Amino acid sequence: APDAMIATGGIAALPAVIAGAIQGTPVVVLEGNAVPGRMNRILARFSRVVAVSSDEAAVGLPAGRTVVTGLPIRREIYTASREEGQRAFGLDPSRRTVLIIGGSQGATRLNRAAEEAVARLASRGDLQVIHQVGGGWDGAGRAQTPAGPIAGIRYVRVPYLERIGAAYACADAVVSRCGANALAEITACGRPAILVPYPYAADDHQARNARRLVAAGGAVLVPDAQLTGEVLAGEIAALLDRPGRLETLGAAARSQGRPDAADRVVALVSRLAQATPQEVRG
Repeated sequence: APDAMIATGGIAALPAVIAGAIQGTPVVVLEGNAVPGRMNRILARFSRVVAVSSDEAAVGLPAGRTVVTGLPIRREIYTASREEGQRAFGLDPSRRTVLIIGGSQGATRLNRAAEEAVARLASRGDLQVIHQVGGGWDGAGRAQTPAGPIAGIRYVRVPYLERIGAAYACADAVVSRCGANALAEITACGRPAILVPYPYAADDHQARNARRLVAAGGAVLVPDAQLTGEVLAGEIAALLDRPGRLETLGAAARSQGRPDAADRVVALVSRLAQATPQEVRG
């Protein structure tokens, strides 16, 4: 039997977690969202500890079993240099950069608003945009908004961000949905953000994820129903043009980050593998 198990959710984890619990193997469940998912709530019943991203996530989970660790992310997400990012995307070091993340499958509403925002900001020679559109975007906007220089602005569009750490490193601000991984990355990198929660997420967990960062002063929230190119362009301009605004939001975002989350989880699992349940919970 293994010395310990880590489960990240999903129904496929259930048989293994139950088997581990029957054998007495310590199980750690990772929950990155502010609202624990249905399957993780079930897995938590068989776990010794649930590693959560915030105290809010502990609500609804077995009492006394949660530990705030943050959500582990890859080290390369937050260790790349600004110069490395600028080289990777062919950017101008003298301009400020906005990173727009549409997700691996794309987000039609967000992508459309981003393209419209770029068109509205076309005259800005101090701005460049990296737009990750995802594989699900059909490219309908390409005829309207070609990649490359558009009047003054520089626009770089890519399907995927294979080097997302480099993208964060050169970004002055980020526009994103509010999944657990995205927020863990944004805060670990200390980037100001414009957050657009996906409105159909289970238990509205994306809005709940965003709430803590917005309350801390590290992000601006734009509800999906209000998202248009005009609104997004206005929010981007407000971040860039108000003196000190980027720095203030970035510092607040960094204060919420846990780049050491992976180390915390490893330490927790190591301790579990050598301790009794009473020692861990006590």
